[in-house]
Amino acid sequence: MISPKLSRILGALYIGSLIAATVIFTIRDANRNLVREVTIEAGERINIASFFEDKPDQAEFITDISLIDTNIPATYNLRIYYSDLFKKTVTLNIVDTTAPKGYAIPQTLYTVQDISEADSCVGGLYDISGIADISYVTVPDTSTGGNKTATVEVSDPYGNTSYIDVPFEVIDDHIAPLIIGAEDVYCPSGSDIDFESLVTVTDDYDTMPLLRVNTDELDLDNAGRYPVTYTATDNVGNTRERTIYVTVWVDSGENASMREGTPEEYEEAYALADKILESIRKDTDVATARAIFNYVHNHIAYVHEGANNSVPGAAIRGFTRHRGNCFVFYSCCKILLDRAGIDSIMVQRDPAPKTDHYWNLVYLNGKWYHCDATPFVGHPGVYFMLKDSQLDSRHRFNGSLYPERAGGSTHYLKED
Repeated sequence: MISPKLSRILGALYIGSLIAATVIFTIRDANRNLVREVTIEAGERINIASFFEDKPDQAEFITDISLIDTNIPATYNLRIYYSDLFKKTVTLNIVDTTAPKGYAIPQTLYTVQDISEADSCVGGLYDISGIADISYVTVPDTSTGGNKTATVEVSDPYGNTSYIDVPFEVIDDHIAPLIIGAEDVYCPSGSDIDFESLVTVTDDYDTMPLLRVNTDELDLDNAGRYPVTYTATDNVGNTRERTIYVTVWVDSGENASMREGTPEEYEEAYALADKILESIRKDTDVATARAIFNYVHNHIAYVHEGANNSVPGAAIRGFTRHRGNCFVFYSCCKILLDRAGIDSIMVQRDPAPKTDHYWNLVYLNGKWYHCDATPFVGHPGVYFMLKDSQLDSRHRFNGSLYPERAGGSTHYLKED
């Protein structure tokens, strides 16, 4: 029979052996469960569980991993703790194996232009380690037009590479801009003409082609016929020229040169006017005058030119060619009013800041009124039966040169 003392000794030895065996087995299992080298992608978090097949509950890092920048590839030796008997050194590799990301920026260029730099063809580039190089792998043939593709290579410092296909629209442009509205100009001496405002320049690709106006030979102070040349150039050098001629006349006295006309001109102009009046004449002078101004306004297109210095000559042009400047509009109304038996005289803009302007003063209901059939930007209709006080800045005039108008005004309309 075992004594109580011996029993206690044997019990203690048994418990000690069990603890020793447990520790031995735990260390052995931990060693087998341990992953001694771990590799993570740059930018990922360091996780203690990565270093075990089955992480023990008490496992933790001895090394302060908060000091490690995982955005930078490198190798680190880390100390891991698991119970007082289990402290191990493991290896952490941080690597960058991810290629840069980005997108293509579609390109448009002309056959005569050099291809743009590769870095301008791609956008939204990102790589955790930065971009080391951007270059073309293939470039399109830009000697001919069409839709083509270039391939751009984007690399990071660790040799990871992305390939981005960039669409190119290559334009083969050999068509010069169009110059619209370049017509011969007729004006009195002393006129100030803004030639650029008389034309419109369009191009099939360039939205803002360059326009130059050569007026070196022009003399607006002396009568004569002078060339003015427009030159329009697009952004790839296609050029078109148009030359117009400016006829300058000397306006003597009360517009005498404009009032002259041959009997043959008046005969033709009156015949054309009579035919028009057959369909537009009304029962009263006011209604007939309004119909005349409406007809001229709606049937003649405004161009900055005048085909003839005489009233009948300008009226013939307006009635037959259906275009002309303000003098043509005035003359057509004048001839029609004459044939309708309605008195009218010409009013000339004064002062004229850029160009002259002419309209009609018409005698209706026993008074003189301003009437103008010329179309103006921002004014869809005609100026009809207006008093001095109703005129705008386009119709400044020297009231002392004309009979008293409706409203009793005889003043000089000055600049604002």
